[in-house]
Amino acid sequence: MHRKPFSLTLAVGILFASAAFAQAQYSVVLIDPQSPRDGSLIVAGFPVTGIPFSTAQAPSFPSLSVPPGWKSMGVLGYCNGAEVGYVSGQLQVGGASGGAQFSVPTHAIVWQAPLYLPGDLQNSMVESVATGCDGNVQVGSAGNGSGVSHAVMWFSSPKTQVDLHSGPYQSTGLNSINGNTQAGFGTLNRVIINGVEVNTFATHALIWHGTVKSLTDLHPAGFLDSVATQFGPSKEVGYADNITQDGLRIENAFVWSGTAASAFNLHQFVPPAYNSSQAYFLDVATGVISGTVSAVASGQETKTMIALWVPVQ
Repeated sequence: MHRKPFSLTLAVGILFASAAFAQAQYSVVLIDPQSPRDGSLIVAGFPVTGIPFSTAQAPSFPSLSVPPGWKSMGVLGYCNGAEVGYVSGQLQVGGASGGAQFSVPTHAIVWQAPLYLPGDLQNSMVESVATGCDGNVQVGSAGNGSGVSHAVMWFSSPKTQVDLHSGPYQSTGLNSINGNTQAGFGTLNRVIINGVEVNTFATHALIWHGTVKSLTDLHPAGFLDSVATQFGPSKEVGYADNITQDGLRIENAFVWSGTAASAFNLHQFVPPAYNSSQAYFLDVATGVISGTVSAVASGQETKTMIALWVPVQ
């Protein structure tokens, strides 16, 4: 991709905020969601062609169609030479009342080069979905149909499924994979917040390195929920949230370096007008983290802007 000079004179409502911190420094670039995505906007030296911001071009794939016997499909992730997702609403012929009937299972699917024919990854439990892939490895979750799921990994066939679920989490799931690291979540009923145990439903950001024993909880202290959305070779990004006394869910963007102790709150760099933030994507080539910031207030429409956390040299 052709590099262009980093420009600050953009007529799209860009706002900068920075803070000096011993651990890291970022300048936050806020971009109007209505800004063009055709490459005419230059951020951190690269034309913005979409959000999440990425310097890498998305690969092109052939048109996919719903496999025979299924009612619908969805594509949730891609990697070099493959797309992953799910199919649902399988057609069953000759039910108890006779004739054709529709059931509603969901099966994880991988479409692989060169023909991109659908490969059904469903192995255990009642349903499954694939959310990410890296080479010939796919990740996602398998569920019992009643809200309980297990984080699972496949090597392109159902029989290769690896179940990464572990206690004390009631449910786990995987969102993405990069090499030997898998990122996802786990849900808990009993949670400790600021030293106080509360009986409430919460989600924690988790990572694995291919085995159940390698599970690491990234959840930052003092927050109710956390989510790891994407990661590079040595960093993970996502967000954590709390609920205010008046019922507002306020989120803070985070970046981690593989442990809960490394949790670094990116919201400190956000302008004061915005009280909530989320990090979605880490661009490995530039270190730029993309996401959103919002002004959340009770009884008012939420104002949201695209946010880029640009490392300060």
